[in-house]
Amino acid sequence: MDRTAGLGAPAGELAGLHDGDVSRVYAAGLACRPVEATVADTWRWLQADGDPQVPAGRPGHGLDPERER
Repeated sequence: MDRTAGLGAPAGELAGLHDGDVSRVYAAGLACRPVEATVADTWRWLQADGDPQVPAGRPGHGLDPERER
């Protein structure tokens, strides 16, 4: 799985993660936030509180520095 954009889900148990029918939640009034607002709020949070600690055994946050070049 390519985690370049951080949006990939592993095969198997989570393979259908993005395939669910969400029409009922939209009909109930769910309004999704614009990606730009989420990114801006996340950036402010990271600037204020710092990058959260990575749990043991999990990959680090962000792109590998070598891939980012």
